[in-house]
Amino acid sequence: MTKRALIAVMVVLAAGLPFTNPAQAQAAHLLQPDAGGPWNSLQDVQNALPGVLDDMFNTYSDCPLWSTACGGNPTSISSQVIGQNGPTWSGTADHGAATSPSWAYSAKSVPETSYLGLVDRVASGACTGLSVATENAIKASWDLNLAKPVPEVALGSTRITANVNYSGTNVNVDHTTTLTTGQENSICATVLVINTCFPFDVPPMGELLDEADVRLEPALRNMTAAYMTGATPKGVAYWRSFMGKLAFTFVKELLPGILNNLDFKSDGSVYVPTSDPGEALRAAVLMGISQIELTPADDKADTPCAPWGTSTDLDTGTLPRIEFDGGYIDNARVRIPGGNICTGITAWASNYDIGVGKYSGQAARLAVATNVGDLNGDGTFNFSSWTASGGSFDAYAMRENAMTPNPVTISAQPAGNWASADPNDPGSPVITNGNWTLTVGMLNPHVYDVDWYYGATPDTLALVQSSSSLSRQYTGLPWGVSYAKAVVKGKCGAADATSNTVALKSVPPITVFAQVPARIAILEDEYYADVPFGAQIGDSTALTFQWFRKVGVATEFTEFGLPTADGLLNIPEDPGAPQGAGPADSGQYFCRVTSNVWGHSIDSQVTSVNVVSFDSNVYDPFAQSGPQGRVIDNPAVIAVDSGATPPTITVDGTPYLGELAATDIAPGVAVFRFESIKVGAGAAVTLAGNRPVSILAAGDMVWDAAVTVTPGTLGGGAGGAGGAGG
Repeated sequence: MTKRALIAVMVVLAAGLPFTNPAQAQAAHLLQPDAGGPWNSLQDVQNALPGVLDDMFNTYSDCPLWSTACGGNPTSISSQVIGQNGPTWSGTADHGAATSPSWAYSAKSVPETSYLGLVDRVASGACTGLSVATENAIKASWDLNLAKPVPEVALGSTRITANVNYSGTNVNVDHTTTLTTGQENSICATVLVINTCFPFDVPPMGELLDEADVRLEPALRNMTAAYMTGATPKGVAYWRSFMGKLAFTFVKELLPGILNNLDFKSDGSVYVPTSDPGEALRAAVLMGISQIELTPADDKADTPCAPWGTSTDLDTGTLPRIEFDGGYIDNARVRIPGGNICTGITAWASNYDIGVGKYSGQAARLAVATNVGDLNGDGTFNFSSWTASGGSFDAYAMRENAMTPNPVTISAQPAGNWASADPNDPGSPVITNGNWTLTVGMLNPHVYDVDWYYGATPDTLALVQSSSSLSRQYTGLPWGVSYAKAVVKGKCGAADATSNTVALKSVPPITVFAQVPARIAILEDEYYADVPFGAQIGDSTALTFQWFRKVGVATEFTEFGLPTADGLLNIPEDPGAPQGAGPADSGQYFCRVTSNVWGHSIDSQVTSVNVVSFDSNVYDPFAQSGPQGRVIDNPAVIAVDSGATPPTITVDGTPYLGELAATDIAPGVAVFRFESIKVGAGAAVTLAGNRPVSILAAGDMVWDAAVTVTPGTLGGGAGGAGGAGG
């Protein structure tokens, strides 16, 4: 740095920002450097920043200390920044910090290239698929953040002592003040009851950064705008950590380099080309500040200053004599308590946060966390979109509508339910409630704008809805065939994509007004002719009823009888047969009713038909006197006497009377009715008497026990052996 440049550093008073050259600006939303640009995107800034920092340190410390441990420093500056994941902001770098329970690195799990790239896409004014409100909100935050100048640093309780000799006057200075960058500061002393002050200016922090490297101040403000607008808590904390470390290292590493350009004379004194003693005092102050330490020293108090290190009390001791035109300063000494140094840097870094008087954030839209940040408002958090993108920024940005697909490609066409020219084809699946949902599949995940069309013919389709959903339910479809399609709108110059036109056939519903009973009992040799099933159709057109059955060892249902218009069931099939129903007619039956006009059908429930030798009341738990609230529950002994009048069943010593049914067939059937029956495998059950037995439960029935039939009873053999029992 030339002496002229040094003098500029020492005396510049202007605080105006930014220090940019509009003629060089390629990306209008970015601050551009006076040299070393242009920057066409935030990625350009990210790529340039490591080199800017290394060049700056190399200029003043003869060491690219940002990325490299050199010049007597055991570690690089980048490795000392809490939250810094390597010296760059490109590639896989993922910077983030947590502040609780203590400062520590905490990855966002989204690299800076993609995290900041999403912010850059919207802030740059690039064409997106986002709402105007979302774009405007993000741009407003970006513009506010970018316009904020670099905050100033204040160091409280700075004590300066010195002897100032000028114009034949010797002033002994011992003054404690708060030194603030970008402001006029004064060091005062009383000489013969006259208060004498030496005003001097400390350049603004932004100007100091700009003088250090013309690319530094615009780069930091661009990056600050990005991290603050993005507003991810881990990203904001990291940037606060970075900027605080920058402030520490600036005064620690850069000011000595700047001061090295002073004119040190052979006797060790320093010459400052000014006639203003205040400017000479400023040189003393800056030399003092340059000695601020971040690590403990044995003879100095030290203050923990997370996350930046430990600040030690500054006591420069006697500084070199400083000569200026018309005088000199000797015995200069600067002292600052370490706690005040930490307070100053912490207060400066605390500006880098979201809040009133600080920066504007768009966390709800741009943050990347598991529970906050949804740029396009589709209910999927940005973090989930990044995870689903497989590491592709374009895929990520497209999922969140920061980029738009071109071309717009339909990967799955919507499905109708009718593709036949046959008017009797009801469609598949059948639509009877007037509702059908069309869904379009897209090659690139994105929140699309979709126009939905509907009409009576393919040539008369009309727009019925515009939405941001890839599915739409059409309701109230009229009976007959109608048509629908979707048009997925292209954005940012991409052409629309039109789906296939699909046919939708809606038919009137068939409703059941009389369901088949679960069981039908028919006496052997009797004729069954009844209509146990009733149905009707919405448009009152004709229906055809066809019965099916599965009997014996059959595994499939087959048609039974002729189709009818009313659902009449004849068993046997031929009502004129000489014999009525027989055991072979026992099985499972159901009825299918079909629309003669529309072709669709529904089935009844399956009923069990039993052709029995006795009247149905033998099998009905509610016939005659019914169950009467009686229950059999895990008895030890059951004895049945079917021959008694009335028949009796004794359960663990308690007798229950039964009833006789089917008495027209001597000797009748002994019937016992209960609410529920549960007989375990260990129960002893005996059966005696000359009548058949029917034990019925109105509710649940579990019977695991064997039945022992008395010899000679009901034709039973000895003890019912060999299955000869009843």
